[in-house]
Amino acid sequence: MGTKVYLGISGVASHDSAAALVIDNNIIAAVEEERFVREKHTGKFPFNSIEFCLSHAGISPGDVDCVAYYFNPIERYLPTLKFNLSIDRIRYILERGGDYENLRKAFDSAQRVEELIMEGLLSTQDYVGKNFSSARFVPVNHHNAHAASAFYLSPFEEASVLVPDLIGEWDSTTWHEGIGNTLKTLKSQQYPDSLGMFYKTFTKFLGFKPNSDEYKVMGLSAYGSDKYVPFFRSLYNLNEDGEFKLNQNLLLFCQGIFPEWDERITSIIGNPRNYDEPISQDHKDIAYALQNCTEDILLHFVKDIVEKTGKKNLAMAGGVALNAVANQKIRESGIIDNIFVQPAAGDAGTSLGAALYMYYRENPNTVRNVPNDYYLGPGYSNKQIIDEAIKSGFRIRQVDRSYDDIVQKLTDDNIVGLYQGRMEFGPRALGNRSILADPRKPEMKEILNEKVKFRESFRPFAPVILREMVANYFLNGNDSPYMTQTFSAKPQAMRDIPAAVHVDGTSRIQTVTLDSNQVLYNIIRAFYSKTGIPVLVNTSLNINKEPIACSPKDAINTLKESGIDALVMGDIILEK
Repeated sequence: MGTKVYLGISGVASHDSAAALVIDNNIIAAVEEERFVREKHTGKFPFNSIEFCLSHAGISPGDVDCVAYYFNPIERYLPTLKFNLSIDRIRYILERGGDYENLRKAFDSAQRVEELIMEGLLSTQDYVGKNFSSARFVPVNHHNAHAASAFYLSPFEEASVLVPDLIGEWDSTTWHEGIGNTLKTLKSQQYPDSLGMFYKTFTKFLGFKPNSDEYKVMGLSAYGSDKYVPFFRSLYNLNEDGEFKLNQNLLLFCQGIFPEWDERITSIIGNPRNYDEPISQDHKDIAYALQNCTEDILLHFVKDIVEKTGKKNLAMAGGVALNAVANQKIRESGIIDNIFVQPAAGDAGTSLGAALYMYYRENPNTVRNVPNDYYLGPGYSNKQIIDEAIKSGFRIRQVDRSYDDIVQKLTDDNIVGLYQGRMEFGPRALGNRSILADPRKPEMKEILNEKVKFRESFRPFAPVILREMVANYFLNGNDSPYMTQTFSAKPQAMRDIPAAVHVDGTSRIQTVTLDSNQVLYNIIRAFYSKTGIPVLVNTSLNINKEPIACSPKDAINTLKESGIDALVMGDIILEK
């Protein structure tokens, strides 16, 4: 048998375009197109991502056996048609003062969404036909791509696999069972009863950007009270079958496809916030209620899937699975024994999931090969780094591999960028495209938000900690290498690393070992030797509204445009 090559593609004409390459049972590369075109969550065709994947593997398009696409619009067509022509939808528009002209405009708007989805499929199919002479083009069901990315990347031989999302073809949440190399769909919850759309709607209500800023709402929720929780709980029912039902009279997206709400909601929680309006306590209370109810619904799903499968290992992907606070509640619920959340759980990760889904479907007897890390993007040589650094005008010197000089900078309240190796896949910087800071001073959070990241003051920062020390600082602290869960801080953490503990007493931690990231581990180890603290603040190497730095030029631009004091790049340090 020859080598089997599978290319996965996601996000075309939608959002989070990406490409991933699987050769036999090895994950070779995966990268988001946003990192190349410098446009967050871009839906542009991933030309650059595909080119990187192939060039990194040293292969040509003619070597690819299968191109797996993350979505199957054919499965969406009939339910979409039924939805747009439903009596409820027509009544919904007419009862709100709409006439037949408004009805036509609403249908035209919905039709345009469907056209974009089909354009994404057809443009990808056309590209593959023209450039990949030997490849089959296969559209993969969106939730199957998510589920495959969760299960096949997990350490579990058997697992309950949950995909809570906004909408795929027409599914919003799906339940799966994974055994060996087999992934079986058990059931689905369909739109408009969508937990992702529920969260997206109130993200918009709070003045943030839907499909982008949901994590801001999660961070803001820690400042709220339970004032609006009873009202939010009236917006849905938890059904005995493990699903849930939204209140379609108040959540108007249930009769449409865009975030909308009835005026009876505003009469209780106030008017929606404009994006440039100050954040009030009411806004914080709305975020709290939304987060609390999201956790309630997710726990309902998890309890149901474990009852159905009998498997207490849980693997998750889908946009809602990126809710790290909810993932802590699931981990601590007692319903499961272990949890794995795919680090690129959003739609970018479906590029990898689609490729894996097709690979294991067509090669079911292959031994699964779980990756050791998610450094799957581009890397650059020391020469490329130095050439770009020379053009920058910054002072340049060699790195001291004891890292004492870097630690000295950190303890002197300097903020240091770290750029090394291959870029991370997914939304979290894991030490190869990171900004590091001293966590011991509470004011460091304000400094980072105001002078480095240029973002809202309520946003928290994550700690990266030596794996062997995590139990000293966090309750039930265990291996958490990908920042997909929060953990409750122990008193020692509250005292020692206040800049890395959120107002609710939790942290979205990253654990690091010598094997997982040697440079990052040794920098923290040197910091520990000097200060007695085995923790640093770790945030992504970018400024607000910019994607994470990909190339050396991107990293240097971040140094130029932010309050970073120094940038460690390969074997050199750039200093202001």
